[in-house]
Amino acid sequence: MVFRRVKRWLIAYCDHPDPRVAANNAIAVMVGANGPLYPTYVWLLVGKAFWPSLLTLLSAPLFCLVPVVARRSSLAGRAMLPIVGIVNTLVCIKALGEPSAVALFLLPCILIPALTMRARERVLQLILVSLPSAIYLLGKGHYGAPLYPYSAQQYASLASLNTTSVMGFSGFLGLIFAGVLARAEDASPSQGLARKISLRDEAR
Repeated sequence: MVFRRVKRWLIAYCDHPDPRVAANNAIAVMVGANGPLYPTYVWLLVGKAFWPSLLTLLSAPLFCLVPVVARRSSLAGRAMLPIVGIVNTLVCIKALGEPSAVALFLLPCILIPALTMRARERVLQLILVSLPSAIYLLGKGHYGAPLYPYSAQQYASLASLNTTSVMGFSGFLGLIFAGVLARAEDASPSQGLARKISLRDEAR
């Protein structure tokens, strides 16, 4: 009973008339809700040296606020998600170090604006798509020492965790927006028929 109520509340919280915005909201809430789990995974891999990963908790509330922002401005909500993701990734790179491969989380930050922005928002889309790539290329070797001196074995475990997480998250994004496209394709024939009927009636 409680689970169903929570599920209904989450669906209502993420809902939006624009399917792309609704998908963006769902992704943001999912990332925010999973934020507290990431330090747990790191703890299982590196033990008490997990504490730098706690910095990722700072961004969790911001991810969860994306649907609130999207209700006021859908564009702001769709831009907020990749921006918060970029900032969170930069914090993680500094906290865990470049050898942890956490910089790969910049990839979903590229995919999200590529999938959620409209054609008339092309300039902002190009900026948001290009920014993570520029950060990845120009930031290499400039983050300084991580907050904890992990061993080579610990870095190998962290790199495996982050690579797997990015692959899974990218696949999740693909499935979410494949669903959006499928619903659009299902709706378009009926909309086209309605348009034809309307034009026929006007001609009469």
